[in-house]
Amino acid sequence: MRPSCLDCVAKHVTSAASLLSEFLHGYPKHDLRAAGELDQASQESELEYPALSEHLRQARKYIISHHGMLLVKDRTEDPEAKQAVEIISAEIDALLDEVSEKLVEAFAKGQDISPEASGTAGGTVIAPNPPERLEEASEAPQRAFTEDVLRMPEDFVLTPVNKEPEPEGNSRPWPTPSTVGVIAAAAAGV
Repeated sequence: MRPSCLDCVAKHVTSAASLLSEFLHGYPKHDLRAAGELDQASQESELEYPALSEHLRQARKYIISHHGMLLVKDRTEDPEAKQAVEIISAEIDALLDEVSEKLVEAFAKGQDISPEASGTAGGTVIAPNPPERLEEASEAPQRAFTEDVLRMPEDFVLTPVNKEPEPEGNSRPWPTPSTVGVIAAAAAGV
């Protein structure tokens, strides 16, 4: 069982809410994508928030069990389909409220809810380093970056795409007529 990551739970639940909204507006497979997001949220919350995890699991199961019916039946006319849509909408609102409440509680306690703090950054559990390896571990990323990423061929030359000067006071690349023409020609297949 992975450590709980409240920030990750919020990310997955809000993604599920967005996907369900898209599903209700005509995207036929977005409900299954939302179910996948709810599954991820359930896994992320299981250890420290078991009631929330179970709520997420039940919502996921309901969505999957009603997928075919909601694709076949008219959601605006059929009473069973209308009821399923209302239940799914209410369920996702309740989940958003529940996650929001947990986030507020964590903030009030001064908890760091980031994936790094929970040890789940990148979806994998980060094992703490033993004290004798801390110095070696802190040097390793810099050494790897310096040795691997910065090693360039001796004949490597960086050539700017746009050789025209940027407007005064603008630190960002500015599209000039020549770069816009190149982009337009590439898009047109010229």
